[in-house]
Amino acid sequence: MGKTLPDILKVMSAPEMSFVSVEKGHSTFKIVDDELNVAFAGGQQTILKAGPKLLSRIERFDTTRDDMGQAPEEEVLILRAPKRHSNSNAEYQEYEDDKTTLTLRQQMTDINDWLSTADITCNLSQVDPAHRRLRRIFNNSDFGQGGRLYGGFWQAMSSDERQEHILIEGDCCVELDYGQMSLAILYGLTGTKPPEGDLYDLSAEGIPTDYRKGIKTVIQALINSSKVPTKMPKGVRKLIPSSYTIKDILEAVARKHPAIYPQMTSGIGMQLFRKESDILVDVLETLRSEGIVALPVHDAVIVMDEHHLQATKIMKEVFEGHTGITPEVTLG
Repeated sequence: MGKTLPDILKVMSAPEMSFVSVEKGHSTFKIVDDELNVAFAGGQQTILKAGPKLLSRIERFDTTRDDMGQAPEEEVLILRAPKRHSNSNAEYQEYEDDKTTLTLRQQMTDINDWLSTADITCNLSQVDPAHRRLRRIFNNSDFGQGGRLYGGFWQAMSSDERQEHILIEGDCCVELDYGQMSLAILYGLTGTKPPEGDLYDLSAEGIPTDYRKGIKTVIQALINSSKVPTKMPKGVRKLIPSSYTIKDILEAVARKHPAIYPQMTSGIGMQLFRKESDILVDVLETLRSEGIVALPVHDAVIVMDEHHLQATKIMKEVFEGHTGITPEVTLG
């Protein structure tokens, strides 16, 4: 609504409508030197208030906050066009429904209906636990790319906040994470078995385990880039000393993962997001069939503490069904 909101407000505030009143804001500037240079000195934001007609209807129909919410008809499958450049926002794109989109939408409708009636509370004052509607966002004008789930109130919270403040059916929660999910999926796609142990551990390739966090960031950047990186991703230099170059790290990754390195450098990132999100949707649907409420966070789910063993079993079974690989599921 960003671009159209001013026009909508202009219509709604017109005298013949009177649904809202608008007190237009302004910026304040001040002279900062004798040459009349000016600097921004604050101002007043535009203020919106309910107008007479809106107030009369609120009173007439006894409308309360409980009556407010997202419409069930709100679109839950979003297709985005390619970004025009790296710092731009991808625009939403219209599309024609087909068998695939109808199936995907029905999955999301079923999940949202399930979550809307679940006993979920959160005691953080700035959080609205009624905000649960999820949507899947696909990228690059292609339903085969992306598809991650967004929209739940819990997704903007930290892992610690989620476990400390969210209750499901009055019980504390735990977060179950797929470990090393992207690499495990790549091994599944290539039909090869991953090496034992930590897939981000390059110590046998000459890179100390102390730098694991930086190594993980480099690998994720490699997978999600359209070309092989020629310099360290932002922030990695704080994690890996300058004595190791990006070439050193990538060569170590290639030695550690020769079976999947060609796929890691193929720009496959968005296709992996589609596979990840398909796995999460199947996990949610399976948990729903078992009566277990679960909140998704990209490669993890939040469930009641007492359900974590059963949920872990389901997560492993679903992942194996998609990839043939037995995943690591960790308790957050």
